[in-house]
Amino acid sequence: MIIVKGKVRGKARPRKGKHGFYTPADTKKYEESIKREYIKQCNKKLEGPVELILTIYKTKSKFTKKEKALIEEDKYWCITKPDTDNVVKLVLDALNKTAYTDDNQVVKITALKKWTIEDERIEFIIQEI
Repeated sequence: MIIVKGKVRGKARPRKGKHGFYTPADTKKYEESIKREYIKQCNKKLEGPVELILTIYKTKSKFTKKEKALIEEDKYWCITKPDTDNVVKLVLDALNKTAYTDDNQVVKITALKKWTIEDERIEFIIQEI
């Protein structure tokens, strides 16, 4: 399992500048941190069809006792930004040409977004199927 600690971001829309479209700097930086952690923790190039299992852990400044109890029971879902699909897209783009040749190899995706009392992070498994 690959763990990337820090504030979770989704893939931002391309911006239009003087010289055409570009990816915002914070998106590029987060993609690089995902790529760096994958290389550090696994560094395996996958061939053939690939599966991504992604869990997004978000936190906030304060949780009530009731919320904490629900988090521990895995019954309190996070429905805030960033959108789950945007995080998936960012992870897939970050791993392109590193974990696999092209993200068209990804044929199965499972993604969850949860609250956590611990550090904000993403955790994922990417494997051949």
